[in-house]
Amino acid sequence: MSVSAQPRHHASPGRRSILLAGFAFGGICVLGRARLGLADGPVIPPDRFLALSRFLTGRQTLDPGLARRYQAALHRHDAGFTGKFVALERDLNDSHAADMDGFLSGTVSAPSRETARTIVSAWYLGVVGREEKAELIAFDDALMYDSTRSILAVPTYGLGPLYWGDKPRHDF
Repeated sequence: MSVSAQPRHHASPGRRSILLAGFAFGGICVLGRARLGLADGPVIPPDRFLALSRFLTGRQTLDPGLARRYQAALHRHDAGFTGKFVALERDLNDSHAADMDGFLSGTVSAPSRETARTIVSAWYLGVVGREEKAELIAFDDALMYDSTRSILAVPTYGLGPLYWGDKPRHDF
C-alpha cells in the first residue's frame, strides 16, 4: 500500500459560500415578511389583534390561529392596516365602551368605523378583500355559520339556486 504524498483537503465551506447562504437566508426572511403583508411597518402583536377582534365580534372563543391568518391577510390587502388598527384601538380605549354597541353609539370616526367593519366582516364572512382580490381565509369556521351550526350543515358546494344572477347590492 502506498500513501499519497499530497495532503488531503477536507471539504469546508469557503467564506464566499457562507456569505451567499447568509444573503439568501436574509432575502427569504424579507420576502416571507412581505408575502405575509408584514413589511409595512411595526407588526401588531397577535394577542392585540385577537383581543380587539374579541371586542368587535363580542365572541371570546375566537381561534388564535385564525386570528393570525386574518391579520396577515388584512396586512396583505391593505398596506396601511397597521396605522388603521392602532387608530381604532386608540379610539376604543378613549371611548371606555364596555362593548361594540356602546362604542358605536358614541362618536366614532369614519376611518375607525370602516376598520372595525373590515375586521368584523373578515371574521363573519371568512373572506378578506373584495371582488377579484377576495381571499378565502376560513369557510366552515366563518362566524356567519355559528347561529345555525347546530341545526343546519354548513354548505360545501355552490352558492345556491340562481347563484349566477346579479350580485346583490349592499350598502354598509
